Amino acid sequence: MIQRNTEPYLSSYFHGKGKQLGLPIAGNFELTARCNFNCPMCYVHMTPEQVKGITNLGLAHIGDGVYELLARTRVVERCPEGKVAQAHRKTVALVSAGAQAKAARMLEELLTPEETAVFHRGRNCHVNSVPKRASREEYAYATALETLLGHLYLSGQLDRIGELWNVVLQALGEV
Repeated sequence: MIQRNTEPYLSSYFHGKGKQLGLPIAGNFELTARCNFNCPMCYVHMTPEQVKGITNLGLAHIGDGVYELLARTRVVERCPEGKVAQAHRKTVALVSAGAQAKAARMLEELLTPEETAVFHRGRNCHVNSVPKRASREEYAYATALETLLGHLYLSGQLDRIGELWNVVLQALGEV
């Protein structure tokens, strides 16, 4: 038997399908033709205390997913139909540690004091391994960017993610 979670940010959201499947859901929402990041499926809003309680690498893990989704969406928008291999190569190039580090350096001067603190926490956190195609410094900056995106996402600051994503695209010559 599935037990309903009393914490709304941990509940499962399935755009109205959850009730049909007997899954725990929170809130009333409906399926929209084009998502605008305002539906419960798109983000989880946590209190500042809850977000602060997540480890730096936990935030980076969430931010990695946010960055990957943004990159894939961008590639699919610009890639001709049926060119899956091309889309994959382009996505890999956008999400590489080197590309993320380049973008992170461009973003660093645009951050608020709170965002800068989160960014530095991510950059300075200890990681056990570094990918063979990235330097330790590149990986640290990539982790900082992912930590920031994870923090913003869990805080519900989606507009700010959009602003920063536009800067990332400019930094990577994707505009």
